[in-house]
Amino acid sequence: MQFDVLRNQIARTIDVMLEPNAQLQPPLSERRADRTCFVLITPEIFRRNPECRLYGWLLPAYQQNPALLQRHLAHRQPAELESVPQRLGWLTWEDCNRLHPGACPWLPAQQI
Repeated sequence: MQFDVLRNQIARTIDVMLEPNAQLQPPLSERRADRTCFVLITPEIFRRNPECRLYGWLLPAYQQNPALLQRHLAHRQPAELESVPQRLGWLTWEDCNRLHPGACPWLPAQQI
């Protein structure tokens, strides 16, 4: 596939996610494309206000509308994309810090 300056980065990353790459060093060379997930990590404010960023529109649309993902990855067969919506997620740095306190030391201390 040729480089496409107009292609969105989420679609590009999902496309790469769907390809095994034996040329990488282990353990990445052993990654199973059919079991790989895409997780977007952003500050919580963007998940609360998804309309302020393009990915706030695209990621939920890809999760809810497989036809849009198929349109953005038209070179892929529908069967290749069938399980993708269930393998897309959105976490926040605040989620990470709640699960592992201190993981994100740049975040302000939580108010009690």
